[in-house]
Amino acid sequence: MAKCPYNSSSSEYCEIEVQLEVAKVAENEATETFHEMDAEIRRLLQRIELLEKTLQQYNIPIPEVED
Repeated sequence: MAKCPYNSSSSEYCEIEVQLEVAKVAENEATETFHEMDAEIRRLLQRIELLEKTLQQYNIPIPEVED
């Protein structure tokens, strides 16, 4: 492990810093993934709404979806 930046004989602080950095990277990756998935869901919802509108224009019934 890298040399501890603190004036301490304990390496506990270094371990905490490493864990914090790992957690920050994981959080950033999760946030990025969330935003990408959210954008995809919104795009798909717009497409579904467009398809439903087209079906309604031609008086085609929209099938029910089971939960």
